[in-house]
Amino acid sequence: MKFIDLIWQECRMIGKSILYFAFLFVLLLFFSSQYAADRASDLENIASGNRVTINQYGEKSINPFIEPKETDGFYGYKRAEVPEQVMPRVAAALYKECRDNKYASYPYRFIKWVKLGKDKQERAEEIFQEITGYTISEYNDIVKKRYQMHQEEISENNTGFYEIPISETLTYQQFKERMLELEEMIGPESSYSNLERYGREEISYEDAVKEYDSLVKKDKVSGAYARLFCDYMGIVLAIFPAFVAVAYVRRDKRAGIRELVYSRQIPSIKLIGARYLALVLMMFLPVLVLCIPATQEIYSGVKLLGLPIDVLAFFKYSITWLLPTLMFTVSLSYFLTELTQTAIGILVQGALWFLTLIRTPLVGEYEWSFFLRHNSIGGYAAYKAGVNEILINRIAYVIVSIGLVLMISALFARKRKGRWYGKRRPVKVPLDRQ
Repeated sequence: MKFIDLIWQECRMIGKSILYFAFLFVLLLFFSSQYAADRASDLENIASGNRVTINQYGEKSINPFIEPKETDGFYGYKRAEVPEQVMPRVAAALYKECRDNKYASYPYRFIKWVKLGKDKQERAEEIFQEITGYTISEYNDIVKKRYQMHQEEISENNTGFYEIPISETLTYQQFKERMLELEEMIGPESSYSNLERYGREEISYEDAVKEYDSLVKKDKVSGAYARLFCDYMGIVLAIFPAFVAVAYVRRDKRAGIRELVYSRQIPSIKLIGARYLALVLMMFLPVLVLCIPATQEIYSGVKLLGLPIDVLAFFKYSITWLLPTLMFTVSLSYFLTELTQTAIGILVQGALWFLTLIRTPLVGEYEWSFFLRHNSIGGYAAYKAGVNEILINRIAYVIVSIGLVLMISALFARKRKGRWYGKRRPVKVPLDRQ
């Protein structure tokens, strides 16, 4: 049988798997609920045609696709640890969490709710009083009065957005010391870590021009969104193909025909190569298909502004960023399944996926992560600084994947010769079976 025909035969078998359809569903779900949700508001900004927009609350926002002018007067915000902004907003968050004894933390980038014991809860209430001058019960009365006076503007569910007055005798250094104490009681990545996120300051005209040049002129818009697309798709390709691959490799054993498979005259390297390529192709082609509507949306949006885009950006980033991830996921789970004849490949891949997810920054520091993160349409400078790092990373995982496939072929060849399971038992085949 020709190699191409063998790949096609394996592809058809994969296409009949329920788990393969489950993989397609998850891939489409991430595309529509994560990537699509991120770029929806941006496309609305493009359609508006205005550089600066003001919402009903008087807050300004920037359309990053329109070139800034020195006469604009406002060029956007960036995060900054501004004490007069940080302290009242953190105090508001502390009021709500302390009132409910329900503290949010993100130790593994997933939310974890913490309930403090009696002593720690009392200390948290003391800290609130030290930084505001109010007890929790006293501030409850203030909130109720405000709510009654301004029902349309204030709701108890939104008390976390109030800017609570801060004690005049409290210095910012003392405030930060109290926040460190709270973090020790609650755990890492709580509401009292990374105080910079509670403040912001306006960026300069020069910085705004640099951001515009990076997004529009250097990235041609589509490059920025292609990285965001690969960020979300990479999360899927780093774990879910393992389920498809493990089920596919184990299907012969479940059907009780492994001995028949071993007796084929097809060389082991040819058979394993065909199976591996079929798995990779069947799970990478849907990604390439999703690149088409993703490119079309960006093209339709920016053409209103007369901006050029790189129509191949999504395809190029998918091949260079996502294909090595998929190759590694399939090869590792395939190898472990062939080695142990169990589903341990899913457990190992899941553990590796989880550790990579919680330890990899959302932008930059690509290093040796087997799937790359770039969860922003900005960060072009971080991407350019890490290009060599990305190149080495991707090449390394392709080489490792090929090495694993060769190891699978060698292992499979030994099993065919009976050097793994011992002497093979004869297989009785009914006359009506081919």
